[in-house]
Amino acid sequence: MRAHTVPVPLHIWSPAPPLHGLAAVQCVHCGGYLDWHQPDPGAPDRLLGICENCGRWHLMAVLEEGERHVLMLLPEPDQVQDALG
Repeated sequence: MRAHTVPVPLHIWSPAPPLHGLAAVQCVHCGGYLDWHQPDPGAPDRLLGICENCGRWHLMAVLEEGERHVLMLLPEPDQVQDALG
């Protein structure tokens, strides 16, 4: 297995908004609103947000017991393909 690098921008809120305020979090690609999912009930500090407008995926990590949130725009398949060369 070989490792490849794909840049992932990080957007950090500190202090973090309350989790019930995540409905107002916008896509960092197009500004649309995110539809939040909790794919792993055992990991409440990680949420998946899918843009209702462009369909881009975001990962939200809740850090420091909710004091900071980090939002990552996940790479698109073509960006991964480009990284593979």
